[in-house]
Amino acid sequence: MINNAGPYMTPIIALAPATIGLEEMELEKAGYGTVVYARSHFSDDDSPRGQIIHAVHRTEWGCEMRSRFIQPPGVLEVSVPSLLDHCYTEKTHLASFLSRLYARVNARVPTQ
Repeated sequence: MINNAGPYMTPIIALAPATIGLEEMELEKAGYGTVVYARSHFSDDDSPRGQIIHAVHRTEWGCEMRSRFIQPPGVLEVSVPSLLDHCYTEKTHLASFLSRLYARVNARVPTQ
């Protein structure tokens, strides 16, 4: 379980992508190297808050990550500021080192 910092502490429970029908072999065939699936819950009463999917798709020069946040009705008003902050912080951090790491591991540098 992971707890987000912020005004609304949210326990996040990571689950296998197969929990929602995303089978490993099918993801591999579609070019996805990693899929992270989690459910979040309100910390005060543990009621479901939403679902999070981070899907990493292989590209010629590494990968791209696409994220989906599935929220129940009425939660967005509370969640949007936290989700925006989470996305900005996480993606900025990853972007600061992942392309260099990929180039070093694969011993090649993009021509761009």
